[in-house]
Amino acid sequence: MPRLLLLLLCSLLPFTGHAADTKSSDNSPRISIIIDDMGNRLHEGGAAIALPGNLTYAVLPYTTYSKRLATAAHDAGKEVMLHQPMEAMSGNHLLGEGGITLDMTQKDIERTLRRNLASVPYSVGINNHMGSLMTRHPGNMGWLMSVLKRRGDLYFVDSKTTADSIAAQIAKEYAIPSAARNVFLDNDANPESIKKQFKRLIRHAKLTGSAVGIGHPYPETIAALKEMLPKLKEEGVKLIPVSKMIQFREIWSPIIWQASLSHSRPDSKN
Repeated sequence: MPRLLLLLLCSLLPFTGHAADTKSSDNSPRISIIIDDMGNRLHEGGAAIALPGNLTYAVLPYTTYSKRLATAAHDAGKEVMLHQPMEAMSGNHLLGEGGITLDMTQKDIERTLRRNLASVPYSVGINNHMGSLMTRHPGNMGWLMSVLKRRGDLYFVDSKTTADSIAAQIAKEYAIPSAARNVFLDNDANPESIKKQFKRLIRHAKLTGSAVGIGHPYPETIAALKEMLPKLKEEGVKLIPVSKMIQFREIWSPIIWQASLSHSRPDSKN
């Protein structure tokens, strides 16, 4: 009975208005790749923007090349987001300008976030830079989400720098379009490790319908992506911006995805 119910849900999807527009006739697995920490290095940032496909670029506020690289990404038809620094359990000397910390008041957080967004042109969303402490606290994350709620035109991605993060949950409670990272591509910057993580991202997308990966403008990551991205077509996987991923996930939850795969397979005769 549960499987029959899931198949029924899949059969009804084309009649659900907005869902039909997003789904069309193509239910290929999708991935989104976010390149974090953009803004400090011009050459590496430019090389990341030159990568093929619809990658998304998370730009740190007030960095030397933040405005220049955000504008270059936008001009190249790529999606730009604010890479918002948030307090971590340790290493906060790396937070940089524009950080949000637990000792801030609600007004401090609102003012800082608005200024940071204004410093990164063409931002259509935000994700957290660091934040292993901040993203555990529902009150402070609620203050942040309230700013996004009032704006009404921004999404949020939980970078999941800690397994204890509740940021994505709070975003949903505030009805903010949101997603969460599934795979870090380059915690180990060894080229073979990056390729292995990229393949893991593909496997996750094929299993659940979609996956979000995060990498950085390291030379090794850029080289690995330059090699691997052209192979997506033969894998039957599409690379889409984060905003499109959020729309896709409104329809294709992992459960419905699995049901649709079962529905499309011929019955086994064994």
